Amino acid sequence: MPDYFSDALNKAAEKAVKESRRNDQVYASDASVELVIGDEVEVTGTCLRKQFYRISGTPKSDPDTSIGVKAAFGGLIHDWVSTIFRAGGYRVKEEVPVWIEEYKMSGRIDGIVTPPHIDSDAQVGLEVKTVDGYMGCRGTINPTRDHPLYPRLYHLAQTIVYASEMAKQGILQWEILYVDRGGSGHRTHEVRYEDDDTIWVNGEPSSITPAKIFERWASLWTYVEDGVLPPRDYAIQYDEERLLKMADAGKLSKADAAKVQKGKMIDKGDFNCRVCEWRTRCWTNDN
Repeated sequence: MPDYFSDALNKAAEKAVKESRRNDQVYASDASVELVIGDEVEVTGTCLRKQFYRISGTPKSDPDTSIGVKAAFGGLIHDWVSTIFRAGGYRVKEEVPVWIEEYKMSGRIDGIVTPPHIDSDAQVGLEVKTVDGYMGCRGTINPTRDHPLYPRLYHLAQTIVYASEMAKQGILQWEILYVDRGGSGHRTHEVRYEDDDTIWVNGEPSSITPAKIFERWASLWTYVEDGVLPPRDYAIQYDEERLLKMADAGKLSKADAAKVQKGKMIDKGDFNCRVCEWRTRCWTNDN
C-alpha cells in the first residue's frame, strides 16, 4: 500500500523550500563570520560558495528532500512555543519580516514577545531552534566538560543580524530558545544588543558582531557581480597537516589520533561540506 502521508509530506516540504528561497537575495539564516581562534581563522555559518551557487541558479548536485521535512517539524515547534507564551499572558508577534536593503538580506524573526509583568512597550526578540539527541543538545541545552552552555554560533549570528536591525525599534533584548525534539528539555540563551560593536551573550561579550557578518555579505555580492566563484570556507576531507594539528591539540579520539600520528588518513571533514547540496559539484572540479 502506498505511503500517502510520506508522499504528501515530502511534496509539501519541497514546495515550502522552493517558495521560501529566492535567487536575488541572501538570508539571515545563512549569516556567517570569520573568527580568529588561536593562530587560525575559522568560519562559522553558511559557506559563501554555497550561497553563490544558490544565487547564480547553479543546479544542486546533491539535493536533500529531508531539509523541507525538518523545516516542517520546526514550524510545528514554533507554533507550540507561541501557544505556550500566549497561555502565560504574553503578547506574541509571529514571523516578523526583516529586510536590509544594503545587503539584499531577507529574514523572518520567529517572534517578538511582550512579557505581561513589565512595561507594555518593552519587547523581547525570540528565535526558536530545535535540536535532537546527545550531539544536538550538548552545550545548547545540556552543558558538558568540553561544551559549556552557549548557543550555536551560526544561530547566534542570525540573531545578531536581527538584533542590529531591530535596535532601531528599541528591541535590544533577545532570547534563543532551544527545544529538544525528543522531549527531554529546553534552554534559553540571552543575547543583548548594546551597539554594533558590543553584543552580550549570557552575560559575556560576544566575538561575533554585526559588522563582521555584513562584511562577509558585502564580499559575497562582489563575487556575484564579478561572476567569480568564492573560495571554499570548509573542507570535505581534512588534509594530513590539519589532522596532525587536531591530533596534537586533543581534538581527535585516541584511536583516530594514533592512526594519524602513524601517517594514516582518517575519514574526517567539515559537516557543512558533507551535507551541502552542491558538494559533488564543488569538489569534483579543482576550483
